[in-house]
Amino acid sequence: LVDNGTGFYICRGWVILEKLILLLLDVSVLVGLFLGFDELGRYLAEKNFILEGVFNSDILYSVFLLPMLYTLKESGSGLFSSAFVKAQKTDDVITVKTGWLNKHYDKLFMKDVNNAEVYKSLGGSVFGYYTLVLYALGGNVFIPYIRENEHNTILIKNIMSKIKENQAVNRLPNTKCSEDKNVTNIVIPPFVTEIKDSALSGCKIT
Repeated sequence: LVDNGTGFYICRGWVILEKLILLLLDVSVLVGLFLGFDELGRYLAEKNFILEGVFNSDILYSVFLLPMLYTLKESGSGLFSSAFVKAQKTDDVITVKTGWLNKHYDKLFMKDVNNAEVYKSLGGSVFGYYTLVLYALGGNVFIPYIRENEHNTILIKNIMSKIKENQAVNRLPNTKCSEDKNVTNIVIPPFVTEIKDSALSGCKIT
């Protein structure tokens, strides 16, 4: 979703393909284990090592049924999760919508963002996407499956600049200007020079 250049491009097709591959791998491993143990049980039964030469595959099947259903539930439920992700950034707020039947909405004001992390899994490195996590006091917002492209890079650079600005403002001392608009004994760090005018609006540094 990209509205007026403020939305993030989400990697959808490649993520669905990746999750489908992982689902097939999980199922293949379970099926392989089942067939392996089934063959082992038959071999041991033929050699009269277990149950007097009698082996019942139904017992083994019941043992593997629950892990198989759990795998299908966990992997299958997230198979199309990327298709329902929408993320948008404006000058004031970041909103993220996820889910289809169970929808989840997250909102984070830009003035509150104080840190960010970028995660890239092995699948993300292969298919070209990553997850951005934005932190604020009392909460955070996850933006998953962000596609690697110039548009998203510009949005993230803007977010990083805002974080730097927020961190700098938070480090400034609390001040109240007197009537003559003079504030004394304030040291402005070099890295916040460009924002000191907005942080100390109307104050004259002496």
